[in-house]
Amino acid sequence: MESFWTLTVILLALSSGTEGDSDQYPASWSACSASCGEGVKTRVITQKCYEKPCISFLDIHIRSEACDDPGRVPGTCGYTYIKVNGTDHSLHLRGHNVVIVDSKTGSFLEASVFDTHDDSSAGNKLRDYLNGISGDKIVLVAIQDSGNTYLSPAIDALKRLGATDPILTEFRSSFALAGYAGANKPPWITQKQNKRYKGPSEINLKIRLTQP
Repeated sequence: MESFWTLTVILLALSSGTEGDSDQYPASWSACSASCGEGVKTRVITQKCYEKPCISFLDIHIRSEACDDPGRVPGTCGYTYIKVNGTDHSLHLRGHNVVIVDSKTGSFLEASVFDTHDDSSAGNKLRDYLNGISGDKIVLVAIQDSGNTYLSPAIDALKRLGATDPILTEFRSSFALAGYAGANKPPWITQKQNKRYKGPSEINLKIRLTQP
């Protein structure tokens, strides 16, 4: 069975006006008209994307600020951004902020944070959380303020997503990762990190979505 995504645009016109002209759309688009209440007509234009999603790329911006980094947000001990197509999903708390995105659809799935600076159980919790992510998931990670004290148990879990040695474990170092939970690692996986006073660590990336 043929599968495809659809992008639907509804053009509204008063009955006394002129409906949208379907000739301005590509031949691959189909058009139909339907009644939609008294005095209003609609024309529904549907684009069928047979070879790739209608939204084919994600714009990713990750910024990890540690407490002593120059250029950090004023009045803070560092601030973390994890933006997907312009929307910031970071929870903006100390430690490792994590955002998960579906690599097929580009949909935001969830955000979590682990205080790997001050919570002695955070490293184990981060490890278990990251190891529980599987399949076609983009995993975006950034440290805010500091996240070194209890990180050690989670280092291998970060590597499973594509992180590489050496992973800094110094006080108030910054760290950003765009990783992938699936087995076949894509080439866009990116890691940035800086020692104390040398950050922030920042990633700007465009990721092509995968077709189901």
